[in-house]
Amino acid sequence: MHSARDLSNSLLSAEEDESRGEEGKEEESQEEEVHLPKEEGSSLDIQSPEDPLVSAPSAPVTVLALFMVINLLSFFDRGVISGSLVVIKSDPQIMQSGVMSDSEAGLVVSAFSLGLMVACPFFACIGHYVRRSRALALGLSVWLGGLAIAVMARSYGTFLFGRALGGVGEAAFIVNIPVFIDDITTPRQRMRWLAGYFAMSMIGLAAGIESSRALQHTLVEGLVMWRWLLLGCCVLCLPCLVIFLFFLARYESRSRQGAVGYDAENGPWLVWLSLKGNGLFILLTLGFAITSYNTGVLLTWAMTFIAVGPIQASGITSSALIAASLVVMSVLGSILGGQLMSRGGPADSKGRRGMVASLTAATYAMMVNGILLIPMWLSTTLTQYICFLCSAHFLQSFVIPGIYSSILSGVRPHERSWAMTFTAFFQHLLGDLLSPTLTGKLSNMFSQGCTKVNNEYDCQRAANGICRWIVPDPSESENPFCTNVNQIRNAALISTSSVFLCALFWGMALRRVKKRRGSPFQRVTKSPVI
Repeated sequence: MHSARDLSNSLLSAEEDESRGEEGKEEESQEEEVHLPKEEGSSLDIQSPEDPLVSAPSAPVTVLALFMVINLLSFFDRGVISGSLVVIKSDPQIMQSGVMSDSEAGLVVSAFSLGLMVACPFFACIGHYVRRSRALALGLSVWLGGLAIAVMARSYGTFLFGRALGGVGEAAFIVNIPVFIDDITTPRQRMRWLAGYFAMSMIGLAAGIESSRALQHTLVEGLVMWRWLLLGCCVLCLPCLVIFLFFLARYESRSRQGAVGYDAENGPWLVWLSLKGNGLFILLTLGFAITSYNTGVLLTWAMTFIAVGPIQASGITSSALIAASLVVMSVLGSILGGQLMSRGGPADSKGRRGMVASLTAATYAMMVNGILLIPMWLSTTLTQYICFLCSAHFLQSFVIPGIYSSILSGVRPHERSWAMTFTAFFQHLLGDLLSPTLTGKLSNMFSQGCTKVNNEYDCQRAANGICRWIVPDPSESENPFCTNVNQIRNAALISTSSVFLCALFWGMALRRVKKRRGSPFQRVTKSPVI
């Protein structure tokens, strides 16, 4: 009796063990299925919580502070040139004969962007073979060299070369710093670090513009102040170069064994072909490029609109008020966006849940932004205009940390540098080069002949009274001109309506992410690094 009962019990336990084994195999097969990409060129591998990359120790705040200082000074450099452009045009040490034309002045700004766009692929290539700290040290050295050449320039060609070289150096920051942050941070940290890093952009730009405008006519030791401001950037960045070469390299080696995110076996062309077939990355990049286009419209024409549009507000007070409001709202938007997107736990920052949350917030934010931009350009009072303008900058800054985080999560580890390269290329192509030009051409189309009038009497009587004679501030060194009071408003309404395309692209990306199982966060394969 006991033997029969024992035999039946053993058979039952064997069946239970066999069924448990089959369930375990099914679970393993499901996990393996999740790890496979859904489409070619996409990288939707999972990383388990036990992976050492997820459970890595917290990165030191000093690294974030270093990156924030670099971003602040790099945009301060841009702001100094933009704010001092009027003085630079008539600088006798640069233009020995005559004054710099508007096209030559525009080329000074474009040379920086062109140098940056050309150099981004180079720094993405070397990121496959050397540590990012070394690539950053090289870029910082080139950027400092460009600043020094611009400070000491005694001809237009030398000054132009210095600005282009500065753009080449800054390409290293754009390509490598977001990826470096991705390497050394935990999932809970990444979004907040990206928010803090990008928050410095608007602060540096505004500080450079306002300081150069306030001191543009000041001479120290026979040199105009914009040269001293650029020289100050050089001096402040020299300690950063030492930190890049020693401290940052040691931390990178210690925290990731010097191999995270590097893959020397996958060449640049293979990476490019892989990204070309990644529909999720293309949608994210297109939406981000359109956001940069709209930001370029706001930064270029917001001040001009209040002076020549229906509001008719001018003077240093209104300009300073708008600049201060934009800085506060942009920084607040970036930090708040990073904080809200990282509150849900480790899985939210570097996983599928994080991408869904970020893209959902970004899509709705751009839809709201597009609606608010319409009454902004139709405003007739300065207070109303500033309120809508601050809302626009807040929403556009709010989405930046989440979108950058989604781009880093939506590609394979060895593709991240190239992902940043293409993102930066289209960002500067639309935001810095095409945005001011296309909006300016649209503005000329709506002038109705007002811009062709060259005297105040005819201007006030032309085109049914919609032309207005504008007398610029004496410090701007510009001649009075005639303009259509509505031409910038109409052009800006058309240009900024493209923000709805941004919401469309990110909505399509959100749909792709929701359809897929598992997380877009990837496993990292380690390769030897020089």
